[in-house]
Amino acid sequence: MPVIVEPAGNDRRLTIQQGGIGAVSAAEVSVSQGGIGALQAEQVSVEMGMVGAAMTNELHVHQGAVGAVLARDARFEQAGVRTLIANRVHFGQNSGAGLVLAAHVDGDVRTLLDWRGALAFGAAAGLILGVLRNRRR
Repeated sequence: MPVIVEPAGNDRRLTIQQGGIGAVSAAEVSVSQGGIGALQAEQVSVEMGMVGAAMTNELHVHQGAVGAVLARDARFEQAGVRTLIANRVHFGQNSGAGLVLAAHVDGDVRTLLDWRGALAFGAAAGLILGVLRNRRR
């Protein structure tokens, strides 16, 4: 039973178990051992699954991975995210992130770049490109 859609009033609830879907827009989305390419929802729950890109109010990822996230509140437990923009984020143990832009970050997380690192990287890259451009002339 890979995809289940349950009408809940005017909202839609989508549950994916051991399956996948390209894109979805729903009120509540739950993924268990599956994947979604892109999604927009009020609440998202991912357990042992993957999501390419998510725009949501509330996101909870347990033992999964997400590519890019735009969220109000996000929670990661033994999970990873490549790019995260959020208001409030909680990282549980064994969670990691590539780039995090958030107002409030709680928990134990290993990031590749935070906002200060991204700013420093951008400044250094701009300086190097400027020097190389002037050298070519």
